[in-house]
Parts: sequence; C-alpha cells; structure tokens
Amino acid sequence: NTAVKPHKAVSAGKYSVNVVSYQQEWFAQSKAAEFKDKGIPVEVVPVDPNSPATKFRLKVGGFKNKAEADAYAAKVKKTHGIDTWTAAN
Repeated sequence: NTAVKPHKAVSAGKYSVNVVSYQQEWFAQSKAAEFKDKGIPVEVVPVDPNSPATKFRLKVGGFKNKAEADAYAAKVKKTHGIDTWTAAN
C-alpha cells in the first residue's frame, strides 16, 4: 500500500509540512493533483506573491505542533521517498 494515511488539511494549524515548490502555478496545480491521488492532501500556496520570482509551494497544513508535523513528514518520506520539511505557519 503506497498511500499515506490521509491527514485532514486544515489551514488553522500551527505547523505545516512543505512538500515541494515550483515556479509555474499551472505545474504546481498539476503536481498537487498527483499528490492528492497518493493520499497526500497538499494545497498550493504562493510564496512571496509580490515578487516576480514567486514560487508555488505544495504543503499539508493543520498540524497542532512540530512533533505532529514531523511525524507526518516521516510517514511521507517512508511511504513515498519524498524529502519534506516542516515549518511554523
């Protein structure tokens, strides 16, 4: 089974797991659909939207604390081999 146990995406959490960033929004949206098909409920978030070099980050939000986010990041790495990083919102 290659699916990660789904995490309910809730933007109100204090921490998030950042999966990857892309330069083109259309490509980020396309990749987001692929991650969602794998059970990783990412949302596309613009990083530095006022810059001409804006990137679009795919992240899973809604974690109450860093330990919870780190645990989810570890599951994603173990299940899909994807290096992620956690961040405070």
